[in-house]
Amino acid sequence: MVDLLERASRSINRAREAATMIGRRAADTATRRALMDIYSHLGSTERYGEIFDLKLRLAGRTVPMRIRLGDIFVLGEIMAEGQYRLRSPLRDPAVIVDAGANIGASALWFACQFPDAQLHAFEPEARNFALLSTNLASLPKATCFREAVGRSAGEVALHLGTSEATHSIVDGFPDAESGPVEMVPVTTLAAHMEAQGLRRIDLLKLDVEGAELDALVGLDARIADVRVIVGELHEHVVDATEFYTFLKDAGFRIVARTAFREGNVTGVHGFEAARKF
Repeated sequence: MVDLLERASRSINRAREAATMIGRRAADTATRRALMDIYSHLGSTERYGEIFDLKLRLAGRTVPMRIRLGDIFVLGEIMAEGQYRLRSPLRDPAVIVDAGANIGASALWFACQFPDAQLHAFEPEARNFALLSTNLASLPKATCFREAVGRSAGEVALHLGTSEATHSIVDGFPDAESGPVEMVPVTTLAAHMEAQGLRRIDLLKLDVEGAELDALVGLDARIADVRVIVGELHEHVVDATEFYTFLKDAGFRIVARTAFREGNVTGVHGFEAARKF
């Protein structure tokens, strides 16, 4: 009975997501048709690599986006559920760093919410990076970096997950534990800030599949120049108590901890932290 109720709940939530994406986010008829095709074939895993070109409406703006069918799960989290809807204000113009940008859904979300922002998007996996570069090409203030972020700079093994959104540089990451590996460059956020001449980061978004604490440690003393942090915490890999203690010791208050759909299964929840003044 419990499994039946959970399946029914997932189906209802997915239907609501589809209604939001088709009814509110689609900017033209072609996109509505494409989204209907995508949502009607979520069980067809053999089609997950099929490419769709969409026009999406975000914060009163229309933006083009190229996705694979399987990327719709990430789009739904960000553009229907509002996973990165901030509670903390940002200064204008903002400096935004998107660590774990995937194909650019979160970057486009932020770019439309904060159109004057300077945006730095990190994605280490080659196919994701190609789509990220395409999707941010129309944003003159956005720059893409094909790097992972971690505790130290150099080269690191990227474990490729069962989906294009679950690649990880963390050994033993559950969804990529037995998958193939590719070597990718890794930098620290402190080194990036120095190289790019960034005096501050107004918003740091972390979706780095278990490397959340590593990314923060890699800021070193420059964590004092970060204003707001939002992202996902993978509790199967990162000790939540250690993570939140680190943030509090670095001068942040925890604004929100957000339960995700199926978070009790995946061990992932959302968070937002803001620096105390």
